[in-house]
Amino acid sequence: MCHNELTDYAKSPKRSWRKYQLQKWLDEHNIRYDVKLKKIELLEIAFAHVPPKRYKTNTAVNVFSVEIVHLPIKHCVLNPIELAWAQLKAYVRSHNTNFRLNDIRSLCEEYIAALDDENSRRFIDHAQKVEKQFRLPDDFVENDIEPRLISEDEDDESVVDVNSDNEEENDF
Repeated sequence: MCHNELTDYAKSPKRSWRKYQLQKWLDEHNIRYDVKLKKIELLEIAFAHVPPKRYKTNTAVNVFSVEIVHLPIKHCVLNPIELAWAQLKAYVRSHNTNFRLNDIRSLCEEYIAALDDENSRRFIDHAQKVEKQFRLPDDFVENDIEPRLISEDEDDESVVDVNSDNEEENDF
């Protein structure tokens, strides 16, 4: 099972599917449609009813009351494993003198054997520190900026016109 594999129910339809495959997908998801519809019309209906993403790993760990945190794409600084990997490569680079595959393997084994709980904890702490730094601007926008934005639901009268005072004084 791959870490980001969708459950069968959560898989969305594909444009390359034949008409009968789209009909089967719609039937499996209990979505009504007219059998006379063309493939493009079936696709529109299917895409309008795509279920939310559910991953097999998330479903499997629900039994253990564990939550899996999905890292954003291309944010390797949030992944402690990436830090460990970078340190391993730096260790091999600095200690590799013969440039033979067997030497590289033994250097990797040395590094991994020397890893302890304290080093692992540092990787995790660093990733959590970076995560907090990422959250600061988001919290600022959510708590300070967004409440001050004028919503579309408000009346036009509630919008403050900066030039309204000046116009009365400068009537020509």
